[in-house]
Amino acid sequence: MRNLHETLRSEHHLKHFGRLQYGLFLKSIGLSLDGALAFWRAEFTKKMDPDKFDKQYAYHVRHSYGKEGKRANYTPYSCMKIIMSNTPTQGDHHGCPFRHWDRSHMTTMLQSHGLSSKDGQSVLEFVESSHYQLACQKYFEITHKLQSAPFSLEHPSQYFAESRRVRGGLDSMPKTEPGGMESGQGDASGVECEDESVAMDVTAEISVKDMEDFESF
Repeated sequence: MRNLHETLRSEHHLKHFGRLQYGLFLKSIGLSLDGALAFWRAEFTKKMDPDKFDKQYAYHVRHSYGKEGKRANYTPYSCMKIIMSNTPTQGDHHGCPFRHWDRSHMTTMLQSHGLSSKDGQSVLEFVESSHYQLACQKYFEITHKLQSAPFSLEHPSQYFAESRRVRGGLDSMPKTEPGGMESGQGDASGVECEDESVAMDVTAEISVKDMEDFESF
């Protein structure tokens, strides 16, 4: 998600699956519909007219929050869903970096995030053996200075919540409301919707201002 966030901040745009993956994630960690509209509008209108955003993009934000179309409760993608579906192509930024980036790109990213060559190699060993979630968990342990994380990472929202706990943020994060669409019924993009919920308690709503510090996690 950090890659999607940084790309949005630098390019002020994401292609369809990037918007879908990141938008549902933001919803899952507590960003309200009004907050989401403000967040996406603020970025997109740095390169386009506000009227164009309202006509071409605002509907899809409202749709993902169940306020348009079938008014379904769309849930965010789990790690496995991200790894296994919608492989990114040229110009896309969605997907899982540990699964979809080549070694050179991954090595550059790890170095830019402050990992030593030794630590970077320990992450890459999991990548090369196709254990992408374990690679992500190893990255989490290194960047959060943990010997061993007392949990298994299964969802980007879980990563965000655990990161905030370790760094002294919110004690817990929102839980996706029950009743989300079942896989195969379709979602805001016309592709299958993830039917897994994030096992977190609702304690607070994330604001647009909170997103300014997203790079920290």
